[in-house]
Amino acid sequence: IYYGSVDLTIRGFEEEIFKKVPSTTSADYGKPFFKTFKAAGYDFYKIDVNIFAPGEVTVNDLETGKTYHSGYLNGEVILESYEITSL
Repeated sequence: IYYGSVDLTIRGFEEEIFKKVPSTTSADYGKPFFKTFKAAGYDFYKIDVNIFAPGEVTVNDLETGKTYHSGYLNGEVILESYEITSL
């Protein structure tokens, strides 16, 4: 969700689909998962499915040789999840 990274190699890049992949597109993004789960009444089916995506995605298009990147890793939410205030 917040610190997952995925690298893909494909043929034929679809920009509109790619923009929707990272968890940053979820309405529930930005808070520890427990808070999201609690707000949904502990019912996974009430949580926006986009939150279960990786934090960042990199795609290498074999047809064009181009590389695309979307999303980012969010260590701040990980620290908040474990109630860590400083390192």
